[in-house]
Amino acid sequence: MEIWQLWGVLGIFFIIIEMTTPVLFFLNLAFSAVIVGIIAYYVNISLTLQITIFAVMSIMFLVFLRPFLMKIKEEPDKTGVKAAYYGQQATVTERITDKTGRIAVFGEAWDARSEDNQSIEEGAIVQIVNSQGLVMIVKKI
Repeated sequence: MEIWQLWGVLGIFFIIIEMTTPVLFFLNLAFSAVIVGIIAYYVNISLTLQITIFAVMSIMFLVFLRPFLMKIKEEPDKTGVKAAYYGQQATVTERITDKTGRIAVFGEAWDARSEDNQSIEEGAIVQIVNSQGLVMIVKKI
């Protein structure tokens, strides 16, 4: 097996590792290995120089490519309670304290607690900001 083939195998190995641990680290190493393999196929250079090129390219990809790839990773779609209730306004039906309270939203009654543990009077309008199980965390508007 020639050295350029070893670089290709190493690149495939890094891609497999990236698929099992999606941290966008090993992908940079895979790109570097494949590029060094291509260079080694067309240009007869020493193994020391190939390793140096691999190291420099890996660092460059980590510094410049990885931040770009991290930005384009999409946030997963909100589903369930997050999609339906977060950000919605609700009416306090029972005074909210740090231990009790109820709200009405979409014609449904939910247990609720204040985001900052302050009491919110019945009839107040609140916004749902989070949830803990079946308890909505709200803030007064």
